[in-house]
Amino acid sequence: MNPAKLATLARLDLNASSTVSALTDGGVISGDGWIDRQTWLPTNEWVLTYTVQMPILRFAWNEIAVRFVPERSDTVVLSLRGPWEDVTPDTA
Repeated sequence: MNPAKLATLARLDLNASSTVSALTDGGVISGDGWIDRQTWLPTNEWVLTYTVQMPILRFAWNEIAVRFVPERSDTVVLSLRGPWEDVTPDTA
């Protein structure tokens, strides 16, 4: 039996509807973390996305504040995510 793996990062994804046209001025304004585009998506969709990652501190609070500016008003979805790992049956 494999031991449990503890996450070391948390992730937030921001995805805007196409009617927003673009999310701009993305940045981390306080706390420890980094922001980037969702580069695993097709390049024409990058302008509608941001992904934010921050370290998980065991037994402590970790606050982060981010900013982004939608070009037009409409829906922006924020999803709380975590690290992703592809595990094949023979390596689990």
